[in-house]
Amino acid sequence: MNEGELVRATITAVHPWGAHPEQNPWSNADRFSVGSTHRVTVERILDWGYSVEVEKGVYGMILSKECPEDCHPGATIDATIVLVDPAIQRIDLKRLT
Repeated sequence: MNEGELVRATITAVHPWGAHPEQNPWSNADRFSVGSTHRVTVERILDWGYSVEVEKGVYGMILSKECPEDCHPGATIDATIVLVDPAIQRIDLKRLT
């Protein structure tokens, strides 16, 4: 190959954490157990609920009915995990009252 030469390539696999799978926050998902309480930050308001950051790179969902009007982007709230599915990187939470 020479600089500027066109090449044909096929992508055979895509790894979400690239060459650094040890940086995947889901690699140790057992720390997210059902019933555990976490201080989370509201990231976005969606039609059906609130996207929250449980920890850096790990996001969860709180349904709209679980979070009254004081839930807004940037708000920090306490929530309990009600569902964890590491296979699809999903965490559902319920706000503590």
